[in-house]
Amino acid sequence: MSPFRILLPLWILLWIVTGIATWPWHTMQLYSAPWSWIVAALFFLAGISVYRRIRTNPGAHILLGLAELRPQNHEQKLVTTGMYAHVRHPIYLAHFCTLLACTVGSGLLVNYCLLASAVLTGTAMIAMEERELEKRFGEEFCEYRKITSGIIPH
Repeated sequence: MSPFRILLPLWILLWIVTGIATWPWHTMQLYSAPWSWIVAALFFLAGISVYRRIRTNPGAHILLGLAELRPQNHEQKLVTTGMYAHVRHPIYLAHFCTLLACTVGSGLLVNYCLLASAVLTGTAMIAMEERELEKRFGEEFCEYRKITSGIIPH
């Protein structure tokens, strides 16, 4: 069974638990500055750009994780083209950029808490995913890992 069938619901559950735990602070603003939305827009555009590049090459089935969730219906091939030629985990990069945009723009304490939670859980998920990819693709993945960065493009 694919670890993604466990990781994805666990990740969503962690977000819900973090959201509930931080609810008392949902209106506490650390700052309120119009310029922060300009910075946020740049992060948001970066995230959207990464999502679009993943969707067009190698395809929406990769963006949606269908190859992992339904391996019998999708070719099991290590994707190393397009956005994946620059970074091994572009989906996490896109998620992080859009969450960072909301956080920087709003100045809300709760968003900073959610961002911290996303960084911690995302780091753990990337580590688990890398182990799974190494097991699935072996030396091919090890060579690919040597020439690409994890989440921040070169």
